[in-house]
Amino acid sequence: ITVHDTNHNPLPNAKVTLQIETLNHTHVKVFAAPPVDQRAQPGVYVAKPVFDIPGEWNVYVEVHRQNGRWEEMSARTIQFTVPETAQ
Repeated sequence: ITVHDTNHNPLPNAKVTLQIETLNHTHVKVFAAPPVDQRAQPGVYVAKPVFDIPGEWNVYVEVHRQNGRWEEMSARTIQFTVPETAQ
């Protein structure tokens, strides 16, 4: 997960989470997304979600950061298809 500020600069020191859930709102799971390496890759975070079943999933990423005494939050959701595996 790559996070940028409003000036399109990498955003280090943020709290990033990734939530997955099926379209019928079951199988909800939240995963922490710690930074990869703030010095070498600022603004890059990694989450390792586990999709239990094939089908359509909502993938929701939420980013929090402190800006002085205020906390700012941004979020994005995408749909993701997990294919059935051949058996």
